[in-house]
Amino acid sequence: VLDMAKAMDPANFATMGGNALAGMTATMDTAALTGLGGSKLVDMTKNMDANNFAVLGPNKIKDIALTLDPTNMQAMGGAALAGMAKNLDSTNMAALGAGKLVDIATTLDAGSLSIMGGAAIVDMTKNLDPANMGALGGAKLADMAKTMDPTNMAALGGAKLADMAKTMDPANMGALGGAKLADMAKTMDANNMAALGGSKLVDMTKTMDTDNIATLGSDKVVDIAKNLNDDNFKDLGGNKVASLAKVMGGDTLKDIGSDKAKGMAKAMEKDDIKTLDSSQIVGLASGIDPVAITDLGSDKLATMVDVIDVTAVKDLGTDSLSSMMSGVQGAQIADLKDDKKVSIVDNLGANFFNAKNASLDAIKDSKSDVAI
Repeated sequence: VLDMAKAMDPANFATMGGNALAGMTATMDTAALTGLGGSKLVDMTKNMDANNFAVLGPNKIKDIALTLDPTNMQAMGGAALAGMAKNLDSTNMAALGAGKLVDIATTLDAGSLSIMGGAAIVDMTKNLDPANMGALGGAKLADMAKTMDPTNMAALGGAKLADMAKTMDPANMGALGGAKLADMAKTMDANNMAALGGSKLVDMTKTMDTDNIATLGSDKVVDIAKNLNDDNFKDLGGNKVASLAKVMGGDTLKDIGSDKAKGMAKAMEKDDIKTLDSSQIVGLASGIDPVAITDLGSDKLATMVDVIDVTAVKDLGTDSLSSMMSGVQGAQIADLKDDKKVSIVDNLGANFFNAKNASLDAIKDSKSDVAI
């Protein structure tokens, strides 16, 4: 069979067709396949589809792949190579080694990867380390990730997904799309996200729309936020930060930690804050150390107080409410509705703003500044 195959040219192989070629190849052992050489194997295998390769079985496919160099793979073409790789199991992929798997993946375009399927891509990716992924490049990894569904991603695991995401730049992530990035993020735990780093988490989150972020759920959004610093929140932008806050909810925002809550609040503009509901603002404000909350500035503090429901003012607690109001200017206080002013004084008591001369009349007088 080996001598017969050596005597054939590409036209002969094309005439035989994939079924016959699969039958011929199945009779060859490893030594025969190696003796045939990569170029001849290309001439044979480029005529086979995924079903033909399935006849050969994973061990035989592994032997073929080991014989092919990158040039052979390019000549073979993405569709035939994907059909071959689709029929490799995880054991055979591990036997091929990362270098050979990178050669295969490099040759496959988005359409070829689709032929290969998510499960096979998962088995391939499990054998790649960060250096291998770097060799593949972000665009190729994005094409691979597109082919995976949530079940495939769960099988791959959060650590490998984080390695993939590290290699992608914002353009790669944009090509992948927010829904797929959300699926990736769902599979990562807090440690995976910490390994990924704040900048990459920002790139991922920027690509997600409000619905994508909502599908993450509160716990996963918390994991993202806990790995972002003030600069990351600022880079993410107030609109996206507000989307994160909405998914977390008031109780979660209260417990996220003062630095994170403050970083989120600083990143939001007044219009972003106005999109939050009363309970979310109460949670965010009460989550910030009262000593530090005045750093937000009078405009943001006044907006937060304005949005909080009259009945929820008490939920801030005396320390947070007092600190917030101490940072609000008198003219801004005067613009508050009367019932809000009354509620503030009722909840702070007579010693409003720790100022002995502060009174209910003073805070309700729209023409007077409140003494601080």
